[in-house]
Amino acid sequence: MDDVKIERLIADIIEKNPHIAAIIVDRDGIIRFINNTYLIALQMKLDQVLGKDIMEVTPYSRTTKVIETGRPILAYNWSIHGRHGVACSVPLYENEEVIGAFAYSIFLDIWDKKLRDQVLYGIIGNKEGRDERYNTRYSFDSLIGKDPGFVNLKCVAQNIAYHDNVTVLITGESGTGKELFAQAIHQGSNRRNFPFVRVNCASIPHNLLESELFGYADGAYTGARKGGKPGKLEIAHNGTVFLDEIGELPLAMQSKLLIFLQEREIERLGSNQPMRLNVRIITATNRNLEKMMHEEKFREDLYYRLNVIRIEVPPLRLRKGDIPLLTRHFMEIVNQKLCICVDQISDQAMEMLLKHSWPG
Repeated sequence: MDDVKIERLIADIIEKNPHIAAIIVDRDGIIRFINNTYLIALQMKLDQVLGKDIMEVTPYSRTTKVIETGRPILAYNWSIHGRHGVACSVPLYENEEVIGAFAYSIFLDIWDKKLRDQVLYGIIGNKEGRDERYNTRYSFDSLIGKDPGFVNLKCVAQNIAYHDNVTVLITGESGTGKELFAQAIHQGSNRRNFPFVRVNCASIPHNLLESELFGYADGAYTGARKGGKPGKLEIAHNGTVFLDEIGELPLAMQSKLLIFLQEREIERLGSNQPMRLNVRIITATNRNLEKMMHEEKFREDLYYRLNVIRIEVPPLRLRKGDIPLLTRHFMEIVNQKLCICVDQISDQAMEMLLKHSWPG
């Protein structure tokens, strides 16, 4: 087989293979080549894509980072309109200078289920290829305490982590560490190599909540990003969505969240194309959802969907025996950060800490 024939075969694979999506961008991120498989996945035509900025077409493309660093990003999770694949992005060089990037993805729906699951929970979960905003900082080792009730709660959470399809409701006063538990549960589960996406239901304007959670399609409304935008649920595919301040979710959005929990499918705003997602939902609140339910401010059916397993994180005032341990822990952190060596605290200062009421 001569070199010309080999080159032709490679070109045919890239251009015509129905299972491989491929794209080439120049150093400015402008799309110079895209194969038909990628166009079909995008649900777009060639003239809508060619010559456009890659970030307008696929806002979460890794190619711009590859061009900036000159380093490849290999074997990361990639999904579009309900299809999921293993993707790679590599720099293109000419005379030792980066002139662009080549990215391709092999769709997982061509493989048998066993092999697909091995990949989903293996190589494509590498954190190098994932947006750092969706990594976790905390694990069960971050939950410091020897109080018997707290230790028991930690054990319960560790057991919950293994059952990673079960929804979890975390309650407790503000500042008790509800998100630490949520991150630890994610980190202790089989979903640990996939995104942990945090959504603060209280901080997002009500009129933007639907597009934030479910995303929007190309042309969904005036000013919408070209090519559309994935929502938090779509970004978290195979991972975890943490809905903080769930008690602040308006009733209209509660209905939409309930439908997702029942069907496990979403449709982007402005689209009628359903996408099936595999996402674990963890919620947290400092509000009394039972009272809100009786006041008809929180849907009863959604409450029972979310409250499959409940964790109530105690405030520090109920486990004051952990204060010396926590003090030592934070002293070590400060010592490392400031390059100092403070190894003790005065009896008077410790007494003040122990006497404090620690609201939240």
